[in-house]
Amino acid sequence: MLNKCGCPGSTGTTATGLQRAELVKLPVKIPPVAEQSIAAELLFSMSSRVGKERIHWIKLIQEKNGLMDDLLTGRVRVTPLLDPQETAATA
Repeated sequence: MLNKCGCPGSTGTTATGLQRAELVKLPVKIPPVAEQSIAAELLFSMSSRVGKERIHWIKLIQEKNGLMDDLLTGRVRVTPLLDPQETAATA
């Protein structure tokens, strides 16, 4: 596939690829340290946010499961919620 694209140095016929020796010759641009620091801070911040969101999501799932358990075991009655006249009178 790489050979078909005109990528010199690609090898193989069934599954084309690059040899390590050819790969290390490719130039790679590395951003300045200041830019790397900014990127690292952003990644850390986002990782922290994802962790907090995951904890919040787990708490919501636990709350949902508790509410469902209350409803399904009959600890909380839902019959008044089904009667529209009674709901309007209490509002």
